[in-house]
Amino acid sequence: MIFLPTLLSWLAIQYQFSLKELQRDQWLWLWSNWVGQKLAPLLGPQATILMTLIFPAMFLAAILAMLGGWFFGFIGWLITLVVVLYSLGRDDYCAACKEVVESLHNHDLALADSAIKPDDYPQVRERLAYCAYGSWFPVIFWFLILGAPGALFYRMLSIFAQRVAPIVSQNSVSESSDEPEACAQSLIQQDANSLLGWFDWLPVRLWALACALAGSFSSGFAIIRRSLLTIETTADFLDSVVVASAEKNESAQSSDYIDDWQTIAADNIDSYRDLNTRVMTILLVAVLLLVVFI
Repeated sequence: MIFLPTLLSWLAIQYQFSLKELQRDQWLWLWSNWVGQKLAPLLGPQATILMTLIFPAMFLAAILAMLGGWFFGFIGWLITLVVVLYSLGRDDYCAACKEVVESLHNHDLALADSAIKPDDYPQVRERLAYCAYGSWFPVIFWFLILGAPGALFYRMLSIFAQRVAPIVSQNSVSESSDEPEACAQSLIQQDANSLLGWFDWLPVRLWALACALAGSFSSGFAIIRRSLLTIETTADFLDSVVVASAEKNESAQSSDYIDDWQTIAADNIDSYRDLNTRVMTILLVAVLLLVVFI
């Protein structure tokens, strides 16, 4: 029940299968909006985010317990596969890299709206690093530990931490009387971000270790060792590890080649994409070996 969903989810990410019809999150916004309206004033933001995330995961666990054994376990396997595919990242990492590279190559178009500015490039690089990591591995990590409910819990937490529920946003903008609710939703999102950081702590370091193995081990591992004594965001940490493991010069604003930084940055993005592709392959092999032999 673990082997095939893991392999098929990896293939879906690697070969960019479209999962838009499956990955619909309206139900989460409806559920979170209801919980926010009914329970947030009574329980506070911390308890509200836990209620929002735990109940769907518990409901899924109950469904698997009741129906998982039907037809020799096929129903349970099918539900698990659907949940794992739903829980994959929403962004296409390779497509995002291609878009960024094309934007960097448009630097000669002075009026190009899509051109990336030097001050924006580090943030773009960080988002790409987190996109590569977050699209597959943390979902599979929590799937291995907690099963399909763990994969679903992680994706719900990630969605809730990184986006604002459309329904709540519209209400808070359109009605001034909903300012307390909007404030509560802001606090809930902050708590979700903090919780996501805890859930990312271990898998992101395993990903970083794979980056070091796939690139320059000494440079990558130095960043990992340093991170144990410092406090930084997951995206900052991932970006530092990827840049170090790829052994690229990211002094994009250095006076030595400031006129040509876009070309160098585009080449670096391609190198980071190749590195992250190797990392996904390494981790797939490691996960499948773990499943088979343990």
